[in-house]
Amino acid sequence: CVITRFVKCPYYTVEKIELTDSQISFDMEDPFIHMSVVEGNGNINGINIRKGDHFIIPSGYGEYTLEGNMTIIRSFVEN
Repeated sequence: CVITRFVKCPYYTVEKIELTDSQISFDMEDPFIHMSVVEGNGNINGINIRKGDHFIIPSGYGEYTLEGNMTIIRSFVEN
């Protein structure tokens, strides 16, 4: 898994997460996270996701795991 930070400022952060037949887990520490699958497919906590899917992980969600062969753009506001 490779995480590339595109932007980090006082207001928000934008990162690219590249998974190649792998998985990574995160703890939800931010008010919310917006994710866009821009390439490939996989799952988040067992729910299938694929290129073109966009979703929000709400505050207080807890741990989430991304798994598969995909590229995701993750945007969030830091606490």
